Amino acid sequence: MELGIHCTLPFSTLRMLANLLGMLSNLKRLVVCIKIPTATTPEKAEWRLLSINNFTSECSQLLHLQELYLESPSFLKDHLHCLFRCFNTSLEVFSLTNCRFRKKILTHVFQSPCISQLKDLCLKGVPLTSVSKCLRSLLEVNASTLQHLDLGLCGLQDPQLEVLLPALSSCSQLRSFSLHGNRLSMATLEKLLSCTSGLSRLKLELYPAPLESFSPQGVLQPATFRLHCTHIIKILKDLRHSRSIVVSTGQCSSCAEKMFRNGEPIILPCKSCVRKFKKLSID
Repeated sequence: MELGIHCTLPFSTLRMLANLLGMLSNLKRLVVCIKIPTATTPEKAEWRLLSINNFTSECSQLLHLQELYLESPSFLKDHLHCLFRCFNTSLEVFSLTNCRFRKKILTHVFQSPCISQLKDLCLKGVPLTSVSKCLRSLLEVNASTLQHLDLGLCGLQDPQLEVLLPALSSCSQLRSFSLHGNRLSMATLEKLLSCTSGLSRLKLELYPAPLESFSPQGVLQPATFRLHCTHIIKILKDLRHSRSIVVSTGQCSSCAEKMFRNGEPIILPCKSCVRKFKKLSID
């Protein structure tokens, strides 16, 4: 059984929904994209908090939940760790996207036992610069099971990725990996390519164009970008590992993305969204 909730709800309806959710003990897949109003008075703030607490506590009844997708869950911004305290199941898929959380909240979540056997982890659009060490521990815990990892648009830079490299290299089952939209230098990308070269199951990788491909004002320099692409091809040939890599400039107007399939570059159409890349079928 699966359930998707995509709507804006008043406080009272959220409590009603929570009570219904508690009756779906056989639910295996839950997608939550809920917005609730901001409280404008102390009374409404108390009612809002009660509604959210009721929602998180009722999730303890989802004894067979395997996949959890939280899309822009701003109503859980200060309560996400409470939700995970209520879970009594081990998730296979956890997707948390497009929302900012305090370091303390994410630390609690990343240490939760219910996400210690993940096959799919997506944290796209969640700033992670302050929790790179906790994220490394999470990857280490899931190293033997993780198949798909999306860390796109997470604000990661060279220092954070350096922290993650040892854990990434141990994810032996990894099949797809995205770092789209982060700010990484060519030197760090070289380390990343080398670090992941031993992952024999890895079939699709999505990386940002090196920072050196842009001017100080953030404008793509096509000639420089092509030089870095040539260098990446050389690295792949030297590593002697067949793999498919997408290097994205993140500039939809430039049509400058390239995919490397067994060392051969292929120009991709201009993208308006990273989702388009997820539809690629690569052998």
